Order: sequence, then C-alpha cells, then structure tokens
Amino acid sequence: MDIDESGIWVLRMSDGYSLHSRVWGPASGEHLVVFLHGGVSHSGWQAVLADHVVQHENTTFLAIDRRGSGMNREDRGDLSSAERCIADFEQVLEQCRPHYRNIVLVGWCFGALPATVLAAKRPELLDGLLLETPGFVPREEMQAKFALAVFRVSHLFSPENFTKPIIRAEVRPEDFTSVPRWIEFIDADPDKLVYTSPRSATIDFPWQDALGKVDRPLKVVLASHDRMVHTEEVRKLVSALQPAAEIEELPTAHAIQFEMAGELAASIQGFLEKVAAGRM
Repeated sequence: MDIDESGIWVLRMSDGYSLHSRVWGPASGEHLVVFLHGGVSHSGWQAVLADHVVQHENTTFLAIDRRGSGMNREDRGDLSSAERCIADFEQVLEQCRPHYRNIVLVGWCFGALPATVLAAKRPELLDGLLLETPGFVPREEMQAKFALAVFRVSHLFSPENFTKPIIRAEVRPEDFTSVPRWIEFIDADPDKLVYTSPRSATIDFPWQDALGKVDRPLKVVLASHDRMVHTEEVRKLVSALQPAAEIEELPTAHAIQFEMAGELAASIQGFLEKVAAGRM
C-alpha cells in the first residue's frame, strides 16, 4: 500500500482507472475498517469518524472514494456498471487482505448495496460486515425526489448524454443531519456529488439476494430520525433475511458519523473486537 504523506492512497484499477482513498493509521497491522460512502458523499465526510476509530490500538481506517466521486475527477458522476463498482472495491480489498489480520467492511447508505454484494461474492476478503443506515428501503419522499430529478432532464436523454452527469441529486443537507455546522459543511463542500449520469441512475445492485447469502458476521446500525431511509422497514428486512444479525439503533439522523461519531466508532470497534475474538 503506497500511501502518501497526506494519507491518500491511489490504486490503479484493472481497467487503468486511478481510484483514490483516504487512510488513517498504519499501512499494515491488526485491524482494518474499510468504509464505502453514500451517493453524494465521499471519503472526506468520514474524517471525524476515522479519528475516533483509530484511537483504538492497532486499528486503521480506510475510506474509499467511489469511481467518479470525491477525489476521483475522471468520469465525474458516471458509474459504468454495478459489476465495475464491485470490481473496484474487490481489488482494493485484495490489496489490503495480506496486510491486516481482521477486516470489517462498512457500507453507509448507498454504499451498503455494493458492500453487501461484495460480502456475499468474496467472503474471504473480509471478516465482518457492518451496514450504517443502509439504503435498502428509501423513504417515499426520497424516491419522489429522484423520480422528479430524472423527469426534469428526460428530454436530454440520448446516447451521447448517457454517461454525462446531467441528473441533479435533489438531496438537501438537512436530509443528512439537523446539526447546523454539519449542514453548513455539506452545503459548502465542493467535492460532494451534485450531478450523476443517466447510466448511473439505471444501475441495479442485486443486494437483496446477496443479503440472504452473506455468511460473515453482520451488524446493522440504524438511525431513529432518519429522513432518507425507512428505519423500521430495514429492520424487518434484515431480521427476515439475516436473523442472527446484530441490530443497533442510535437517536440520530441519517449521517450518524456527523451527529454521534464517537458512538458509531464505539459500535464499529465493539463489532470488530467480537469478530476478531470469533464470538459472532
């Protein structure tokens, strides 16, 4: 892992794409937490959470920027396929696996979809899967916003525009958090993903089938005041497909890492310790 002095790791993908990640902690050791961000966010949103997580001894935090998001300027807002997205994350984990004894994969919101598929496809690359407010069941308001955003530019849909970021992400900072300083942070963030391509909008991750096949320890952390995801519906779904999963709910909005970073870090660390001890 060739990590520069600022904690940035650039890994060349199998198709030549340069995928960027942020790393907190040593490039090898006992424990690694790998974080997959949501739709409009990126690795930089996880800085406070990462600082809390790496306070625990022998723990590294790796936040990957999804292709076309965050520090990845190439093909901005365009995710070519679910298979390509999974392959990217798979390659990162393949590089990490020899350097850490225990690896927990964390998927937040949209990131929970590829995380779940990857956990089912390549269980040997991780020792546990933790899903933070997974976007399995979006609230009706979110679905309506997305449908309206697509409709507004539907007249522009054509083969030449299929990969261009023309669909605006109709998500407000208040959908993530109610804390003023974090609302201001999101609002001012130049690296958040504001537009996405029609191709990205059509991508379908087979997460539901994968969720039932995950055979690694699983924990789900939900938010009581989530405006983006149906908390209770997700709880029912996970309980039905993974009865042994540990489910925790925190009194916060969708972006738990903004409002309760310390508590989320403790939850991740507790899960990691159980996984390492073989108690799950």
